[in-house]
Amino acid sequence: MSASFIIKFHTERLDNLKQMLRFMDLWHKDVIENSELITLCQNKLTDPLPTKHWKSHLNFNFGFEEMSICCITNFGITKAKYEKIFILDSDRILPTEYFNSVMNQLKFGIQITTSPTKKLKSEYSDSKIIDGDIDFFWDNRSTTNELGTKNAWSGNIALMKSDFINAGGMDELYVGYGWEDTDMTFTMEKYGIKSIYREETEIHLWHPPLTYGVKDQKKLFIENGLRLCKKWNKPLPQILRQDMLKYRNEEIL
Repeated sequence: MSASFIIKFHTERLDNLKQMLRFMDLWHKDVIENSELITLCQNKLTDPLPTKHWKSHLNFNFGFEEMSICCITNFGITKAKYEKIFILDSDRILPTEYFNSVMNQLKFGIQITTSPTKKLKSEYSDSKIIDGDIDFFWDNRSTTNELGTKNAWSGNIALMKSDFINAGGMDELYVGYGWEDTDMTFTMEKYGIKSIYREETEIHLWHPPLTYGVKDQKKLFIENGLRLCKKWNKPLPQILRQDMLKYRNEEIL
């Protein structure tokens, strides 16, 4: 069975991506040998990636100054040749047999992710992760898409290409970090796609808590949140209110 794997990244997180691909080779070799890999680089990739066991690999460099997840994801979908799609951030490791099982479960009208997520507190070698010798905190997804929490589209989602296209794709007006994943979860569910949260544990690799761009990243985050609340007629969540207040106070100072 074949699928298209779409991975979004910035070269500042290249080590995450390379570690992720090593685990794809180690734990999911039977899947990747029959699947295509599409890597979408926000800026410009020059280093080779460890992709020799994939059936095929395409990389696209966008040269964007700001994070533009929606734009590059929409583009990646147009390049995917298989109906079954996995869209991943470059810092995710899924357990053995996960992709095989999801590919067998996946069909039109559903999208699939995990709920339990271990977010690592520091960098770890491959052997440490394999042995489970890691320090982490739980950062599980909300199964109700509660504002301000992780959701179905936060880093790991599987779906059918036709469902994505028919739902209208991602809203490209979201620029910078934040809220575009919540928006897309709402979009897919409004279209009638059921979100399924599996119980396998996903690992979220450690990286510096930075968004790579030249504009005021906090302002972009707030603007994205305000856009989402207006678009979906939602009250401002506490996390957004707090960020707005903090931002205003910093601007005054």
